[in-house]
Amino acid sequence: MSNRLPAQPGEVIDRSTSLSFTWNGKAMTGFEGDTIASALAANGVDVFGRSMKYHRKRGILTADHWDPNLFLQVGDEPNVRAGSRKLQAGMVVSTQNVWPSLEFDLAAANQLVGRFLSSGFYYKTFMRPQFLWPLYQKILRKFAPGGEIHWKTSKHGAYDKRYAHPDVLVAGGGPSGMGASWPRRARHIPTWRSSSTRRSPAATTTTGSP
Repeated sequence: MSNRLPAQPGEVIDRSTSLSFTWNGKAMTGFEGDTIASALAANGVDVFGRSMKYHRKRGILTADHWDPNLFLQVGDEPNVRAGSRKLQAGMVVSTQNVWPSLEFDLAAANQLVGRFLSSGFYYKTFMRPQFLWPLYQKILRKFAPGGEIHWKTSKHGAYDKRYAHPDVLVAGGGPSGMGASWPRRARHIPTWRSSSTRRSPAATTTTGSP
């Protein structure tokens, strides 16, 4: 079933260029310009993963880079943000943190015993007997969120990184953070303002002496 909307003026996808990919082993197609999430949604996919603790079904929430429900496995790369990653031909996309499948996830049985799984229960439950800890590790690893890291066979060579060395670090992008960073910029003090959602002119490293 296709949920693709009709053509719209100014849309960013190129409907003349089809891209083939797979979702949990099933062949699907999208268009050039699609994100992974938009291509899956257009193919009728409405469940993209499961919640971390109780493994409840999760679908699109915001459809952008910050959507907490759109972390997927793409090939050997885990935790790909499907709301912003552009679709490419030949992508092998799969869900994360489910077993044996997205549709039938045995870990969803946690919902039946939720009243006994308070926050931090595992810190007390799995302490003793200590000799069983290796077994506990294997069980808990099955419930850990995130995808699979293929560190022995990864095709990714190097990752971009940046080392910033400011004299002043201002954490937060609210009024207080802005108020603290702008005067220092005016005095040419190397300042870096960290914001979890966006960057602004204040989030640049300036050079010079005070």
